[in-house]
Amino acid sequence: MNSFPNRALLILDNAPCHPAATSLCRGNIKAVFLPPNVTALLQPMDQGVLQNVKCSYRKMLLRKLIESDGSFDSVLQLIKNVTIKDVIYWVSESWDSVTQNCLVKSRKKLWPSLADSNKVKQGEANKSEILPLIKCIPGCEDATEHTVTEWLSCDSEANQLYTDEEIISLVQNKPQDDSDLEESDEPENVLVSHSEAANALEIALRYIEQNKNATSTDNMFMRRWHNIA
Repeated sequence: MNSFPNRALLILDNAPCHPAATSLCRGNIKAVFLPPNVTALLQPMDQGVLQNVKCSYRKMLLRKLIESDGSFDSVLQLIKNVTIKDVIYWVSESWDSVTQNCLVKSRKKLWPSLADSNKVKQGEANKSEILPLIKCIPGCEDATEHTVTEWLSCDSEANQLYTDEEIISLVQNKPQDDSDLEESDEPENVLVSHSEAANALEIALRYIEQNKNATSTDNMFMRRWHNIA
């Protein structure tokens, strides 16, 4: 195999942030842009990958709403209490949950022989898990699968690219009254004592040992922090 020359085809989304294809070509390394306006049809990330990430992320958001201790008067107040750190961890965990099979199948429209499309899509399985969680939210008891689909696609327009003129227009037409969007005061960062941490980690360790989904790595990781505390 080492005697064969290196050959590669780099397929890119047709976005203005990318350099010209000619500047990316060298020898047997070629770059090709997808045709304009076909992102939803061909772009690998739009073939189930982003859908799976969004499903997993929103499952975590719903769990936070459900696990709230009732100290919030409304769902909106609870959502405002979600921090950037929460979001970063959720997105990271959601991306890690995307399977290799999902990534392979995302290239199927560009390379049809890669994957078997008869298998159940991971995103569909995630959607079926979201519905029971939504029904646990007060006021959402009558939610349906259509509700889940609408919620997952409600931000689709946010992925479009805007011209400079469109961005300026959006900023200039922004409503002046942003009182409903003001962030609440940051909660006081109360230091946790060693004894409090040790007790909490002891409970978490027992929970992991009793959980059939936990791995030996999970167990060792929690024991390490229990010993530190």
